[in-house]
Amino acid sequence: MQSVFDGHQTADDIASYLDDWQAMAKNKTYPSNLVRDFYKLLFFLGVRNWDLDDPTQAARMGSLARFSQILADFENVTRRGRYVEENGEKTYRGGQDRDIYFYQRLFNYIQHYALDAYEDFEGEESFDLDAVSISTIHQSKGLEWPVVFAPCLVEGRFPSKYAGSPQQWLLPESVFPQDKRQRYQGSEAEERRLFYVAMTRARDTLYLSCFNRKKNRFKPSRFLLEIAGKTPDLQTTLPLPDPYVPPSDSADDIPTLSFSELAVYEGCPLRYRLNTQIGFQAQLVPELGYGRSIHHVLRRLADETKRLQRSLSKAEVTALFEREFYLPFANRPAFEQLREKATKLIGQYMGEWADDLTRTWETERPFELHLDEGIVSGRADVILDKEGGVIGKLALVDYKTATDPKGEDVFAFQLAIYAAAGRGEGINVEAAYLHDLARSKRSGMAIDTPETQAARVRASKLFQSIALAQFPANPDKKRCKQCDQRAICKHADCSEFDL
Repeated sequence: MQSVFDGHQTADDIASYLDDWQAMAKNKTYPSNLVRDFYKLLFFLGVRNWDLDDPTQAARMGSLARFSQILADFENVTRRGRYVEENGEKTYRGGQDRDIYFYQRLFNYIQHYALDAYEDFEGEESFDLDAVSISTIHQSKGLEWPVVFAPCLVEGRFPSKYAGSPQQWLLPESVFPQDKRQRYQGSEAEERRLFYVAMTRARDTLYLSCFNRKKNRFKPSRFLLEIAGKTPDLQTTLPLPDPYVPPSDSADDIPTLSFSELAVYEGCPLRYRLNTQIGFQAQLVPELGYGRSIHHVLRRLADETKRLQRSLSKAEVTALFEREFYLPFANRPAFEQLREKATKLIGQYMGEWADDLTRTWETERPFELHLDEGIVSGRADVILDKEGGVIGKLALVDYKTATDPKGEDVFAFQLAIYAAAGRGEGINVEAAYLHDLARSKRSGMAIDTPETQAARVRASKLFQSIALAQFPANPDKKRCKQCDQRAICKHADCSEFDL
């Protein structure tokens, strides 16, 4: 236990910590944040000192990450605010985020849903992993592999000798009648459907096989005999066909990452591993979604201007803002504060940049830049037409809000990637701008051939490093304070009080 608890915490220490946590959970004035509190507990237990290069401890971390996903999914629903009608007026009401009832709902969620809905951690994904996945047929539903092996196709196993047989049930017939029981006892028809599921998991090649002897004599499955032409004596050794191997440049083999994922990796490869590879979730904070909501309002203003083919009045802008602005995880005071801030920001934009709305060519335009090592995907906030007053000359604009942690170099990298992708599609991208909404300042970003070529090389190197599973830590005081996984990272440049 000492290695798990960092050699400092005793059983009494842990009991005291959990007692304090329970007291806070019962306190109606204390807002909960499940993922944050979970990470604080892991910090207290010393999980940050586990060795990720040890496969056993890495698998442990994966299980903890999966639990953080359960907590995050629960919070995404339970803490989500909504608009309601009060006294004939539309008002915002925050979601549930405190007191004992919140945790009772969490208990019910875990006990009655999460136990069956979440699979165990299956290990970190790798771009070039050459391995075999072992799965039950039930777990394989909806999945597909190039080559599938279905072994042990013998009578008594597939179909199961228990299919259709009466089972021992603990419930009386009064509450679980015979017709209902038959549904759970199965039948050969259901076994046959399951066999069909197994066969259709293969995209290119399917191998079906049985064995002759374990301790006793076994017969081939009737399902296998049907496939093999009902031959009673299958050959011991069959001429197995070579599996189809798709070309190495097949699109299925090329990894795809969003630009945001590449930017996270470049900033700190270990953070990328903890978040993307292992699966530790981000904690929910009241301002989460603020920047996205601002972008959404601006997009809707552009859509309405384009639809009406005229500039919007102040009243129309106000009505659209009230209708579209939304923060999913803010409580009532935080929502009011951030809405007032957003109102001023949108008003300032409309006062200085309203002409953009009449020039909008497209909003949230998806892009894909194809490299030899992988595909970079993303969406441009807005594309403006008439750059320099010429119809058909386009300009990319990326919005930056005060809550966006990305530096200007990352924005320049992003716009160069989007420009290269757009030109690859035949779009006439002439310029690119970073628009700082808080300061109402627009800066031009270089997207000439040298810059876009440098961006391609930069992205290719990042793909290569990820493929080689290179995940070193890159601690930095500012960056670490913005990292949701800092409590479980032994390299984090921050103290316990920064958690």
